[in-house]
Amino acid sequence: MKLLFAGNKERGLSCLISLREKHDVVGVIGHKKTSKTNYFVDEVKKMGCKLFQPSNINDKSFIKKIQELDPDIIVLAGYGSIVKSDFISKAKYGCINLHAGKLPEYRGSSPMNWALINGDKEFSLSIIQVNKGIDTGNLLIEKEFQITENVTIKELTEIANKNFPKLLLNVLNQIEKKTIKPKAQVREISSYYPLRFPEDGQIFIDQLTAEELHNRVRALTSPYPGVSTYYNNKKIRVLKSSLIKRPFFGESGRIYRISKEMGIMVCASDKCLWLSEIVDYETGENCIDIFSKYDKLATIKGVAENYYANSKI
Repeated sequence: MKLLFAGNKERGLSCLISLREKHDVVGVIGHKKTSKTNYFVDEVKKMGCKLFQPSNINDKSFIKKIQELDPDIIVLAGYGSIVKSDFISKAKYGCINLHAGKLPEYRGSSPMNWALINGDKEFSLSIIQVNKGIDTGNLLIEKEFQITENVTIKELTEIANKNFPKLLLNVLNQIEKKTIKPKAQVREISSYYPLRFPEDGQIFIDQLTAEELHNRVRALTSPYPGVSTYYNNKKIRVLKSSLIKRPFFGESGRIYRISKEMGIMVCASDKCLWLSEIVDYETGENCIDIFSKYDKLATIKGVAENYYANSKI
Protein backbone atom coordinates (compact mmCIF):
# COMPACT_ATOMS: atom_id res chain seq x y z
CA MET A 1 0.00 0.00 0.00
CA LYS A 2 0.98 3.63 -0.51
CA LEU A 3 1.43 5.26 2.90
CA LEU A 4 1.69 8.85 4.05
CA PHE A 5 3.41 8.81 7.44
CA ALA A 6 3.32 11.52 10.15
CA GLY A 7 5.59 10.84 13.10
CA ASN A 8 7.87 12.08 15.84
CA LYS A 9 10.63 10.85 18.17
CA GLU A 10 11.60 7.18 18.62
CA ARG A 11 8.07 5.84 18.19
CA GLY A 12 7.73 7.46 14.80
CA LEU A 13 11.19 6.37 13.68
CA SER A 14 10.84 2.72 14.73
CA CYS A 15 7.50 2.46 12.91
CA LEU A 16 8.76 4.21 9.78
CA ILE A 17 11.75 1.88 9.49
CA SER A 18 9.47 -1.17 9.67
CA LEU A 19 6.93 0.25 7.23
CA ARG A 20 9.49 0.99 4.52
CA GLU A 21 10.38 -2.69 4.35
CA LYS A 22 6.80 -3.73 3.51
CA HIS A 23 5.06 -0.71 1.99
CA ASP A 24 5.55 2.27 -0.31
CA VAL A 25 6.01 5.36 1.90
CA VAL A 26 5.13 8.22 -0.47
CA GLY A 27 5.82 10.98 2.05
CA VAL A 28 6.75 11.70 5.66
CA ILE A 29 5.39 14.54 7.77
CA GLY A 30 7.43 15.89 10.68
CA HIS A 31 6.74 18.69 13.14
CA LYS A 32 7.27 22.22 11.84
CA LYS A 33 10.77 23.70 11.74
CA THR A 34 12.04 25.35 14.92
CA SER A 35 15.44 26.34 16.30
CA LYS A 36 15.53 23.08 18.29
CA THR A 37 17.05 19.87 16.97
CA ASN A 38 14.46 17.36 15.72
CA TYR A 39 15.92 13.85 15.88
CA PHE A 40 13.07 12.30 13.89
CA VAL A 41 13.35 14.82 11.05
CA ASP A 42 17.16 14.48 10.90
CA GLU A 43 16.90 10.68 10.58
CA VAL A 44 14.16 10.92 7.92
CA LYS A 45 16.42 13.18 5.85
CA LYS A 46 19.19 10.56 6.05
CA MET A 47 16.74 7.95 4.70
CA GLY A 48 16.04 10.09 1.65
CA CYS A 49 12.27 10.14 2.22
CA LYS A 50 10.11 12.92 0.79
CA LEU A 51 9.76 15.14 3.87
CA PHE A 52 7.13 17.76 4.74
CA GLN A 53 7.16 20.08 7.75
CA PRO A 54 3.99 22.17 7.43
CA SER A 55 3.27 24.96 9.90
CA ASN A 56 -0.38 23.93 9.72
CA ILE A 57 -1.09 20.34 8.71
CA ASN A 58 -4.73 21.23 7.93
CA ASP A 59 -3.89 24.17 5.65
CA LYS A 60 -5.62 23.94 2.24
CA SER A 61 -2.36 24.27 0.31
CA PHE A 62 -0.89 21.31 2.18
CA ILE A 63 -4.07 19.26 1.73
CA LYS A 64 -3.56 19.71 -2.04
CA LYS A 65 -0.07 18.19 -1.75
CA ILE A 66 -1.53 15.18 0.06
CA GLN A 67 -4.10 14.76 -2.70
CA GLU A 68 -1.29 14.71 -5.28
CA LEU A 69 0.51 11.94 -3.33
CA ASP A 70 -2.71 9.88 -3.47
CA PRO A 71 -1.98 7.69 -0.39
CA ASP A 72 -4.01 4.59 0.37
CA ILE A 73 -3.76 5.31 4.08
CA ILE A 74 -2.28 7.91 6.46
CA VAL A 75 -0.48 6.78 9.61
CA LEU A 76 0.00 9.00 12.69
CA ALA A 77 2.75 7.80 15.05
CA GLY A 78 3.46 10.24 17.86
CA TYR A 79 2.53 13.24 15.70
CA GLY A 80 1.18 15.99 17.94
CA SER A 81 -1.14 18.12 15.80
CA ILE A 82 -4.86 17.38 15.59
CA VAL A 83 -5.91 16.52 12.04
CA LYS A 84 -9.28 17.54 10.57
CA SER A 85 -11.76 15.93 8.21
CA ASP A 86 -10.23 17.32 4.99
CA PHE A 87 -6.88 15.79 5.90
CA ILE A 88 -8.36 12.43 6.86
CA SER A 89 -10.49 12.14 3.72
CA LYS A 90 -7.57 12.40 1.31
CA ALA A 91 -6.56 8.75 1.73
CA LYS A 92 -8.51 5.76 0.38
CA TYR A 93 -8.66 4.03 3.78
CA GLY A 94 -8.58 7.19 5.87
CA CYS A 95 -6.20 7.79 8.72
CA ILE A 96 -5.07 5.63 11.66
CA ASN A 97 -3.38 6.68 14.90
CA LEU A 98 -1.10 4.92 17.38
CA HIS A 99 -2.23 5.60 20.95
CA ALA A 100 -0.24 4.35 23.96
CA GLY A 101 -3.18 3.97 26.30
CA LYS A 102 -6.24 1.84 26.97
CA LEU A 103 -9.34 3.12 25.18
CA PRO A 104 -11.79 4.58 25.85
CA GLU A 105 -10.51 4.99 29.44
CA TYR A 106 -7.34 6.88 28.51
CA ARG A 107 -8.30 9.29 25.76
CA GLY A 108 -6.15 12.41 25.48
CA SER A 109 -2.51 13.14 26.17
CA SER A 110 0.33 11.37 28.04
CA PRO A 111 -1.63 8.13 28.71
CA MET A 112 1.41 6.13 29.89
CA ASN A 113 2.40 8.85 32.38
CA TRP A 114 -1.14 9.01 33.70
CA ALA A 115 -1.38 5.21 34.00
CA LEU A 116 1.70 5.22 36.27
CA ILE A 117 0.44 8.20 38.29
CA ASN A 118 -2.84 6.34 38.82
CA GLY A 119 -1.01 3.22 40.00
CA ASP A 120 -2.45 1.00 37.25
CA LYS A 121 -1.25 -2.60 37.05
CA GLU A 122 -1.45 -2.71 33.25
CA PHE A 123 -1.52 -0.42 30.22
CA SER A 124 -2.52 -0.91 26.59
CA LEU A 125 -1.19 0.00 23.17
CA SER A 126 -4.00 0.83 20.75
CA ILE A 127 -4.35 1.63 17.06
CA ILE A 128 -7.54 3.41 16.08
CA GLN A 129 -9.30 4.82 13.04
CA VAL A 130 -9.09 8.62 13.22
CA ASN A 131 -12.36 10.56 13.14
CA LYS A 132 -13.30 14.15 14.01
CA GLY A 133 -13.17 13.45 17.78
CA ILE A 134 -10.07 13.10 19.97
CA ASP A 135 -9.18 9.41 20.33
CA THR A 136 -12.83 8.46 19.72
CA GLY A 137 -12.45 6.38 16.55
CA ASN A 138 -13.01 2.65 16.20
CA LEU A 139 -10.39 0.34 17.73
CA LEU A 140 -8.46 -1.65 15.13
CA ILE A 141 -6.12 -3.49 17.50
CA GLU A 142 -5.03 -3.33 21.14
CA LYS A 143 -2.50 -5.19 23.28
CA GLU A 144 -2.20 -5.14 27.05
CA PHE A 145 1.04 -5.15 29.08
CA GLN A 146 1.66 -5.56 32.81
CA ILE A 147 3.03 -2.74 34.98
CA THR A 148 5.13 -3.89 37.93
CA GLU A 149 5.83 -1.84 41.07
CA ASN A 150 9.09 -0.21 39.96
CA VAL A 151 8.59 0.11 36.21
CA THR A 152 9.24 3.68 35.03
CA ILE A 153 7.98 5.78 32.14
CA LYS A 154 11.26 5.13 30.31
CA GLU A 155 10.60 1.38 30.37
CA LEU A 156 6.98 1.76 29.26
CA THR A 157 8.17 3.94 26.38
CA GLU A 158 10.64 1.22 25.35
CA ILE A 159 7.84 -1.36 25.38
CA ALA A 160 5.70 0.92 23.18
CA ASN A 161 8.52 1.62 20.71
CA LYS A 162 9.31 -2.09 20.41
CA ASN A 163 5.73 -3.31 19.97
CA PHE A 164 4.00 -0.57 17.95
CA PRO A 165 5.74 -1.46 14.64
CA LYS A 166 4.51 -5.08 14.91
CA LEU A 167 0.96 -4.00 15.75
CA LEU A 168 0.98 -1.45 12.92
CA LEU A 169 2.11 -3.97 10.30
CA ASN A 170 -0.57 -6.36 11.55
CA VAL A 171 -3.29 -3.74 11.14
CA LEU A 172 -2.11 -2.68 7.68
CA ASN A 173 -2.03 -6.29 6.57
CA GLN A 174 -5.64 -6.76 7.72
CA ILE A 175 -6.74 -3.54 6.01
CA GLU A 176 -5.08 -4.59 2.76
CA LYS A 177 -6.71 -8.03 2.91
CA LYS A 178 -10.03 -6.49 3.98
CA THR A 179 -10.17 -8.71 7.09
CA ILE A 180 -10.01 -5.89 9.65
CA LYS A 181 -12.84 -5.83 12.19
CA PRO A 182 -13.15 -2.35 13.74
CA LYS A 183 -14.57 -2.22 17.25
CA ALA A 184 -16.59 0.77 18.45
CA GLN A 185 -15.50 2.36 21.73
CA VAL A 186 -17.94 2.30 24.64
CA ARG A 187 -18.68 5.96 25.25
CA GLU A 188 -20.20 5.37 28.70
CA ILE A 189 -16.85 4.31 30.19
CA SER A 190 -14.70 6.91 28.42
CA SER A 191 -12.33 9.28 30.24
CA TYR A 192 -10.08 12.09 29.05
CA TYR A 193 -6.62 13.04 30.32
CA PRO A 194 -5.04 16.42 29.43
CA LEU A 195 -1.57 17.46 28.33
CA ARG A 196 0.97 17.60 31.18
CA PHE A 197 3.33 20.51 31.91
CA PRO A 198 6.71 20.53 33.75
CA GLU A 199 5.27 22.49 36.68
CA ASP A 200 2.65 19.75 37.23
CA GLY A 201 5.42 17.69 38.83
CA GLN A 202 5.93 20.10 41.74
CA ILE A 203 4.76 18.62 45.05
CA PHE A 204 4.85 19.07 48.80
CA ILE A 205 5.68 15.86 50.66
CA ASP A 206 2.60 15.90 52.92
CA GLN A 207 0.27 16.09 49.89
CA LEU A 208 0.82 12.48 48.80
CA THR A 209 0.97 9.01 50.33
CA ALA A 210 4.20 7.03 49.93
CA GLU A 211 2.66 4.99 47.10
CA GLU A 212 1.27 8.09 45.35
CA LEU A 213 4.66 9.80 45.55
CA HIS A 214 6.48 6.70 44.25
CA ASN A 215 4.01 6.43 41.36
CA ARG A 216 4.52 10.09 40.48
CA VAL A 217 8.31 9.80 40.58
CA ARG A 218 8.40 6.82 38.20
CA ALA A 219 5.82 8.46 35.92
CA LEU A 220 7.77 11.70 35.56
CA THR A 221 11.40 10.58 35.72
CA SER A 222 13.91 11.10 32.88
CA PRO A 223 13.39 11.86 30.01
CA TYR A 224 10.56 13.85 31.62
CA PRO A 225 11.21 16.73 34.08
CA GLY A 226 10.72 14.64 37.24
CA VAL A 227 9.03 15.41 40.55
CA SER A 228 10.24 18.68 42.07
CA THR A 229 10.11 20.01 45.63
CA TYR A 230 12.22 22.10 48.04
CA TYR A 231 14.80 21.52 50.77
CA ASN A 232 16.09 24.51 52.78
CA ASN A 233 14.91 26.88 50.02
CA LYS A 234 16.74 24.87 47.34
CA LYS A 235 14.66 23.44 44.50
CA ILE A 236 15.39 19.77 43.87
CA ARG A 237 14.28 17.13 41.38
CA VAL A 238 13.47 13.55 42.42
CA LEU A 239 14.14 10.96 39.70
CA LYS A 240 14.04 7.61 41.52
CA SER A 241 12.26 6.18 44.55
CA SER A 242 11.34 2.86 46.15
CA LEU A 243 8.72 1.70 48.61
CA ILE A 244 9.61 0.11 51.95
CA LYS A 245 8.21 -3.38 52.53
CA ARG A 246 7.92 -3.00 56.32
CA PRO A 247 6.01 0.16 57.25
CA PHE A 248 8.17 2.90 58.75
CA PHE A 249 6.10 5.79 60.10
CA GLY A 250 6.91 9.35 61.08
CA GLU A 251 6.19 13.03 60.58
CA SER A 252 5.42 14.11 57.02
CA GLY A 253 8.44 15.58 55.27
CA ARG A 254 11.03 14.56 57.86
CA ILE A 255 14.19 12.70 56.82
CA TYR A 256 14.78 9.66 59.06
CA ARG A 257 17.67 7.88 57.39
CA ILE A 258 20.44 8.72 54.90
CA SER A 259 22.24 6.03 52.91
CA LYS A 260 24.78 6.25 50.08
CA GLU A 261 23.15 3.22 48.45
CA MET A 262 19.45 3.97 49.07
CA GLY A 263 19.29 7.79 49.27
CA ILE A 264 17.11 9.45 51.91
CA MET A 265 14.22 7.88 53.80
CA VAL A 266 11.50 10.51 54.09
CA CYS A 267 7.95 10.30 55.42
CA ALA A 268 5.09 11.06 53.05
CA SER A 269 1.54 11.74 54.28
CA ASP A 270 1.14 8.19 55.62
CA LYS A 271 4.54 6.45 55.88
CA CYS A 272 8.14 6.53 54.69
CA LEU A 273 9.77 5.68 51.37
CA TRP A 274 13.25 5.98 49.89
CA LEU A 275 14.06 8.82 47.50
CA SER A 276 17.06 7.29 45.76
CA GLU A 277 18.11 9.77 43.08
CA ILE A 278 17.89 13.51 43.77
CA VAL A 279 19.47 16.25 41.67
CA ASP A 280 19.74 20.03 41.77
CA TYR A 281 16.81 21.44 39.77
CA GLU A 282 18.97 23.98 37.91
CA THR A 283 22.23 22.11 37.32
CA GLY A 284 21.06 18.49 37.24
CA GLU A 285 23.96 17.51 39.54
CA ASN A 286 23.48 14.83 42.20
CA CYS A 287 22.81 16.53 45.54
CA ILE A 288 22.26 13.63 47.95
CA ASP A 289 25.07 15.02 50.17
CA ILE A 290 23.17 18.20 51.10
CA PHE A 291 20.60 16.45 53.31
CA SER A 292 20.76 16.14 57.09
CA LYS A 293 19.00 13.57 59.25
CA TYR A 294 15.81 14.87 60.88
CA ASP A 295 15.64 17.92 58.59
CA LYS A 296 12.49 18.30 56.50
CA LEU A 297 11.61 18.53 52.84
CA ALA A 298 8.99 21.13 51.97
CA THR A 299 5.45 20.53 53.28
CA ILE A 300 2.25 22.56 53.10
CA LYS A 301 2.26 22.59 56.91
CA GLY A 302 5.78 24.03 56.93
CA VAL A 303 4.91 26.71 54.38
CA ALA A 304 1.87 27.75 56.43
CA GLU A 305 3.87 27.84 59.69
CA ASN A 306 6.54 29.99 58.04
CA TYR A 307 3.92 32.33 56.59
CA TYR A 308 2.16 32.94 59.89
CA ALA A 309 5.43 33.27 61.80
CA ASN A 310 6.55 36.06 59.48
CA SER A 311 3.23 37.80 58.87
CA LYS A 312 2.10 40.89 60.75
CA ILE A 313 -1.34 39.79 61.85
